[in-house]
Amino acid sequence: MIAWHDEYTCDEYDGFLTDPLNFRSQAQLAGEAAEARDRAMDDLQRQIEDSERQFNYEILASRQRTEALRLSELARIEGERQEALERARREEAQRQAEEKRKVEARKKAEEEATQVAFTNRTFSNPVKPCPKCKRPIEKRGGCNHMHCPLCNINFDWGPLFF
Repeated sequence: MIAWHDEYTCDEYDGFLTDPLNFRSQAQLAGEAAEARDRAMDDLQRQIEDSERQFNYEILASRQRTEALRLSELARIEGERQEALERARREEAQRQAEEKRKVEARKKAEEEATQVAFTNRTFSNPVKPCPKCKRPIEKRGGCNHMHCPLCNINFDWGPLFF
């Protein structure tokens, strides 16, 4: 037996002979439907990929914003720390300058008191100035080893005696 129409059933072949320009066989219709499904699946797959890409972009942007906020907060904290350190340095320098002024004023007052004591000769025992700070040291007997309580120096009374 010889098949004289391939790919068509007898009814389809009769339909083809009736309208050859608009005829579609079941196989052609199934193929076109499969192509339409494939195109729809491809479109869905592209939409999914686009959505995933958009989602990943939004996550990345969110992370970048969070990191920028974190870095700006760290910069703010570091700035505040630097300001506090600078303020502490200035306060310490002021405190040291004030302390130095007080020490110098005290030394000046002691020098003036020493000068007054030496000029008025108000001591009952022999007196010599400290070799370092010039404070009057009164010898009340004992050995010649002397100690100045102001500048914490030790000296010998003998060679300095005038």
